[in-house]
Parts: sequence; structure tokens; C-alpha cells
Amino acid sequence: MLDQDTARALLTVADECQARIALIGDRHQLAAVGRGGVLDLAIAHADPAAHLTLTGVHRFTRTDRAGRPVPDTEYAEYADLTLAMRAGEHPGAVFDRLAARGQIQLHPDDAELQTALAATAAAFFRSSGRGRRRGGHP
Repeated sequence: MLDQDTARALLTVADECQARIALIGDRHQLAAVGRGGVLDLAIAHADPAAHLTLTGVHRFTRTDRAGRPVPDTEYAEYADLTLAMRAGEHPGAVFDRLAARGQIQLHPDDAELQTALAATAAAFFRSSGRGRRRGGHP
């Protein structure tokens, strides 16, 4: 979320101190509040050997008995869908697949959406025990 003005100030200080800067980020995440595109600008001016792009999904893993991270097969399809979303590949097919999995729900209007959100929140609070009154009564 680094904006261009902050990046320029950071790079000026680094230059004055003769320090190197490593920019790490995700171009597909939230954009900067101000003028953005810092990673794209940096990549355009960097030696191709000086940058790399990570393409794997690491958040859908579990630890095996040996303590190593391994892909969690329960989430493999969703992990693949998140990569397709990030790349913009076949957005209609990705949307349809997410809807079929129940991860996207459409509502005819705002009132139906609010009703569905309220029902989901109420179910969560009931199942988590957070909806209990003081004294332990539901």
C-alpha cells in the first residue's frame, strides 16, 4: 500500500544513507491510498534478475507430522480459484465456481442482503456461545 510520495521520501533517505531497499508486496492486494503503482514502477526500472514474482499460495497449508508445511487438500480447489481470481483468468467461470461452492451469494436487494447477514451473524453467535447473556442463560 506504499504510495509514490512516501516511496520517493523513503528512497531519498536510503540514497542519502547509502542503504539498499527491498520492496516486498502484492500487486493484487489493496492499492495505495495516494498515487500507487510503486511495485510496477520499480519492476519497470529494475534489472530483471533483481526481482522475482511469487506465484504459489502459502496460506492453504497445514503442518505434517514431521513439522513441514504441506498443501491442505481440503482447500486445494479454493487455493486454485484464488490464483485464478488474482490473475484475472476466466472471471465468469471463477465466479460461477465460487457461487456453486456457496462462497458467493447473490441477493435480489439490500433488504434481503441485510436479512441474510443478520441471520448469519445470529447463527455464529449462537454456535460460538457469544450470544449468551450474563448468568449463563441463552
